[in-house]
Amino acid sequence: MRMVFSVLKVMLLVLLSVSFLFVLIGTLSIGVFDRKVLKADFYKGQLRDGNFYERVYTDVMPEIKGLPDYYGGISITQQEANQLIRQIIPPQWLQEQVEPALDSAIPWIRSDTDELNLVIDLRPAKQRAHVAVLQFASQKLDNLPEGPLPDLEQVAGGEFPPSLPGKPASPDRQAMVQQAVALLTPYVDANIDKAPDKLDLIQEEVNREGKGKTQAEFLEDRFGTGRDIVDLVINKIGLIKAYLALAVLLVLIALLNLGKLRAALRWVGGTMFFSALPLMVMGIVANVAGPGLVKNRLEDIHNVPASVISLISDLSGSVIKDISWTFAIPAIVITGIGLILFVLSFVVRRQEPTRGD
Repeated sequence: MRMVFSVLKVMLLVLLSVSFLFVLIGTLSIGVFDRKVLKADFYKGQLRDGNFYERVYTDVMPEIKGLPDYYGGISITQQEANQLIRQIIPPQWLQEQVEPALDSAIPWIRSDTDELNLVIDLRPAKQRAHVAVLQFASQKLDNLPEGPLPDLEQVAGGEFPPSLPGKPASPDRQAMVQQAVALLTPYVDANIDKAPDKLDLIQEEVNREGKGKTQAEFLEDRFGTGRDIVDLVINKIGLIKAYLALAVLLVLIALLNLGKLRAALRWVGGTMFFSALPLMVMGIVANVAGPGLVKNRLEDIHNVPASVISLISDLSGSVIKDISWTFAIPAIVITGIGLILFVLSFVVRRQEPTRGD
């Protein structure tokens, strides 16, 4: 009978130890999502630290072919187009659109709010486009080669003359440039007005794939299940309850060894050490090797500019390092505590068996 009890106790201890491992995996994962993946500030910091908004213009934009037709038919080089785009959509404005979108999307995903607003106000960009394009057109007209007086009416249709009389910056030429810009303005503004004043990203997706659904219906169909899972794990279970579950399992393991300090320390310490150790190693390996693996995979993608690959690689590498470290640190702490308790089980004096042991 005593042997049967001992076997059952060992089986129960093993079951509790295995349960501790799986609960620990869930706890560390909840920590990663609660503290990083589902935090808007995490993404804001990553984009800022990675100099994302500036690199879009310095690295990525020069390699992108195919430009929006908002320049009034003006002959324009890639470099000139990039400069115009930077004036129309400067890095700061891009950041001002991305960060509020994150502030709206992440709380919505966490079910902290039912309001999701992903609307971009394009009116400031359109105003900047009007000024920038016409200034650019004025410069291009003033720099045309010297030649006979053309029919400036053609400028109204977006066609530039091959030449203008007089030298650049001369009074006569300046007058003709101003006249040409005035004729060009309606054409440029008509092209700029093709862009909407506000761009509702959700409504755009609803119009494309929603099949007559409202925004609320579309979002519920697409993301309702995912939000319910996030709400259950992050809000209803949460990190505190997960750590409490780990503590309860350790208390049960200790209670099964009640009166046997060495056995209690060994089981509790061993459970913590051998459960957290592989997770600690996984986190450290992901931190060290993860960015390189992602970079290699991205470099295998064809028909994507190298600058885009580099930017995504740098950002994803930084994200992996941050997330893996968030996963590894609690595992390191639990591994250390478990190791101390496990070693102590060999140091403390053996208790004399009590009656009934």
